[in-house]
Amino acid sequence: MAIITISRQIGSLGDEIAKVVADRFGYEYIEKSKISKVLSDQGFSAPEIEKYDEKKPSVWQSLSMQKTRYSHLIRAAVYEIAANENVMIVGRGGQAILKDFPGTLHISVIAPYTTRLRRLMEQKDCDEKDAEQIIRQSDRDSSGYIRAYFDADWDDRDLYDLVIN
Repeated sequence: MAIITISRQIGSLGDEIAKVVADRFGYEYIEKSKISKVLSDQGFSAPEIEKYDEKKPSVWQSLSMQKTRYSHLIRAAVYEIAANENVMIVGRGGQAILKDFPGTLHISVIAPYTTRLRRLMEQKDCDEKDAEQIIRQSDRDSSGYIRAYFDADWDDRDLYDLVIN
């Protein structure tokens, strides 16, 4: 296998699983900072990246040329990284961008809501209400991001070869 994409719910331990798997198989671990570097090399500023990265765009952002530009650049960045092979791409719509890319394994890491809630309360040292808000916002952003930029459904199990709960 040359390329692995990981989609994960907040609180599912998806990032941790991705790091362990990448280390174990000797894959390069590609996450936000490495993708941001490629985007910035293509002329997209750090504030612009932060505004669009894995977030559901606002109404105004949806109508902007920057959204279209970001959409093209994120695809180009993921393709550029995937060309290196032996990479573990975490998030950034990799499962949608590389949907039909040969030699790619797409993994989704999920967890029961109560488990995610408990983990977030421990990790963020927050109460249940705050943890619920974080989960709702994260899920809304992830789903909206995949829908807005790749016209796909984040929960569509056909995007994944393996779902780990």
